[in-house]
Amino acid sequence: MSLKKHCVNLNDYIKNKKQILIGRQKVISHIIQILCKMEKPCPILIGEAGVGKTAIIKYLAQMINKDNVVSKIKDYQIYLFNIHQMMAGASYKGELEEKIESVFKDAISKKNVVLFIDEIHTIVQAENNIADVIKQYISNDSVKIIGATTLKEYCIIEKDKALKRRFTPVYVEEPTQEENISILRGYKEKIENYYNIKIYDKSLVFITSITKKFFYDLYEPDISLNILEETASRISFELNSEPIELINLKQKINILSLEIESKKLDNNPNIESLLEEKKTLEQQCKEKKDKWEKIQNLILSIQNNKNYIENLKNEAEINTSKNNYELAGKILYYEIPKIQNIILEKENEIKDYGISINIYITKLEILKTISQKTGIHLNSLNHLMDIQDLNNFLNQHIKGQEQAILKLCQTIEIALSGFLNEDKPIASFLLLGKTGVGKTETAKKISEYIFGHKDKILIFDMGQYNEEYSLSTLIGSPAGYIGHDNDGLLTGAVKNRPYQIIVFDEIEKAHSKIYDLFLAILDSGVIKDRKNQTISFKNTYIMFTSNIQIPEQQEGESEDSYKNNINKILIKTFRPEFIGRLDNIVKFNDLNKDMIYQIIQLNIKQYTDNFYKIHKITIEYNQQVIEYVYNKSNNSLYGAREVKQTIKQIILIPIIKHIKQNKKISNICLTIKNNTLLIQ
Repeated sequence: MSLKKHCVNLNDYIKNKKQILIGRQKVISHIIQILCKMEKPCPILIGEAGVGKTAIIKYLAQMINKDNVVSKIKDYQIYLFNIHQMMAGASYKGELEEKIESVFKDAISKKNVVLFIDEIHTIVQAENNIADVIKQYISNDSVKIIGATTLKEYCIIEKDKALKRRFTPVYVEEPTQEENISILRGYKEKIENYYNIKIYDKSLVFITSITKKFFYDLYEPDISLNILEETASRISFELNSEPIELINLKQKINILSLEIESKKLDNNPNIESLLEEKKTLEQQCKEKKDKWEKIQNLILSIQNNKNYIENLKNEAEINTSKNNYELAGKILYYEIPKIQNIILEKENEIKDYGISINIYITKLEILKTISQKTGIHLNSLNHLMDIQDLNNFLNQHIKGQEQAILKLCQTIEIALSGFLNEDKPIASFLLLGKTGVGKTETAKKISEYIFGHKDKILIFDMGQYNEEYSLSTLIGSPAGYIGHDNDGLLTGAVKNRPYQIIVFDEIEKAHSKIYDLFLAILDSGVIKDRKNQTISFKNTYIMFTSNIQIPEQQEGESEDSYKNNINKILIKTFRPEFIGRLDNIVKFNDLNKDMIYQIIQLNIKQYTDNFYKIHKITIEYNQQVIEYVYNKSNNSLYGAREVKQTIKQIILIPIIKHIKQNKKISNICLTIKNNTLLIQ
C-alpha cells in the first residue's frame, strides 16, 4: 500500500499516453543493461535540467508496457519516488524515515519494482537519516533504484563514497540540433491536434537554431519544446478569442453611444446622423459576430474530429498488437482518411468566410513568443531588422552626429546578421567625445528602439569605481564578507534581465582591476560572480563612453590614418587588449552653433508637444527664442545638457507661472524683446 500512497506508477501513468523519445537508444540500452546486473543494478542518470532524463524513464515504462524489452525486466513496474512530497508531508521527527522504509519494504515484497528517484542528491543533503535508510536497502541489492541528478549536483553524491559505489553513472547529453529537430517532429502532430493549429517543418528547424542565442542557460530539448508549445497555446487562444475587427467595432459603437447620450442632453440637432452611423455599425457587428460564431463551431468540429482520429490510431495500435490486422487496416486506410477529408472540408469552409485566421506556427509567431519571454521588441529580434529605420530614428533625436550614428547602425547590422562572434556581447563600442555631445543619449535611444523603452538600460558612472574594492559592488562580495549573499549591481541586473544595453560612463576613471572584468565580458561573453554563478552578457549591447579629447579628422586625412592616430591616443589611457576586443570605436563630433540650434529646437518642440498633450495649450515661438536660449547657454562646457537646463530655467518655469496666473488660456506666444522673454 505504501507504494500506491507515496509513489506514482509510471507504467500506469504512461499507459494511455504516447511518450516520444528520439536519439536516446544508447542511453536506454545502458539503463537496461545495468538493471539486469546481478549486483549493483542501480543506474543514475546524470545530465542538465531539461535534457530529458525523466522522459527517458517514462519511455522505458512504455517499452515495458509494450513488451519491447528483454525478458529479465519485462514484468518490471517503475514507480516515481517523490522525495520532496514526502518531506513536505512529514510532521514529526522520524516520520519521513518511517515512510521511506515502508515504501522500500513494499517494493521488496513485490520483487519486480524499480524506484525512480529524481534529484536524488537531495537525500544526501537532507538533515535526517534518509541516505542511511536507502543505503541499508540497496547495499544488498534487495531493491532496484534509478537515480537522476545534474552534473553539478552529482558531486554531492560523490562525497558519500558508500552511496556512490551502489550506482552506475549514465550520462545524458544535450541532443544535437539534428536530434532536437527530430524530437520536435515527434511532438509536432501531438501539439497540432491538442491546440488545433498547424506547424511548418521549417519552423521547427528555426526554433532549434535560435533558442540557444536567447536562453543560453537552459537546455535542449526542453527549451525548444517550451517555445513551440507556448507559441501553439498563444495561437490557439487567439483562435478562440473574438477577432480584433469585431472588438474594434464594439468599441466604436460604445463610444458612439456615449456621444449620442451626451448630445441628447444638449438637444443637439445633429443626432440623427449619429444614430444612422450607429445603426450601420451594429449591422456590421452582427454580421461579423454571426460569421465568427459559425467559424467557432467549425473549429470545434475540427478539434473533435482530430481527437477522434487519435482514438482511432490507438485502437489500430491495439488491434495490431493482438494480430488483428484486418480491423487495424480498415481503421488506418478507410476510417481515418474519411475523417481527414471531413477536416479538410471544414478548413476550406473557414477560408471561404473571408475572416483572417492564423492557424500556422511560422517564424514570425516564434519570434513573437521569444519577444514575450525576453522583452525585446519584435522588430529587433528579426535578423533583418531595418537598420535604415534605426538610423532615421536616431537622427531624429540626436542632432549633428550623423557619421557616429551611421557607424553604430552598421556595426549593429553586421552583429545581427551573425557575422560577429556569437560568444561575445551582441556588439561593443567605445563612444568618444566631449560631455553633452549625445553619447549616453544615443545609447538610451537605441535602447528605446530595440527594447521599446529608453529606461531599459543599465548605466554605471565609472567615477564611482576608481578603487580596487569597488569591483565587489559590480560582481558581489567574496565569501565571508558582509553582503556576500547579495548579487552584484552588474551581475544581478544582467542575471535578472539578460537583454539590455549596458553603458559604462567615463570608462577612463575605472580602476585597472575592473578592466580585467571588461576583458572577460568582451572576450567570452560570460563571467562568474562571487557566488560562482555564470552570468551571460551574450544578449547585451556594451557601450563604454569616454571624454578623452580626440582631434577632428583633418581635411584630406585618410580614414585609416585617422584611426591610427586615435589608437595612438587611446593606448596612452587604455590597454591595447581592451581596445582590440571592441567591435567599433565611434567618435562624436564637437557641437557647433548649427548643431546647438537644432538641439534647442528639438527640446523646445518636445516640451511644447508635452504641454499640449497634458494641458491642451498651444505654445508658439519664433527663431528669436532659439537664439535667446543659445545666448543664455554656456555651450562650450556641457553641450546639450546645458541647453536642457537653460530651457527649463528660462522657458519652462516662466510658462508654468504664466499658466497658473491665467488658468483659462488655450494659446501662448513666446517672443523676445530687449533680450527678455515675453509670454502672451
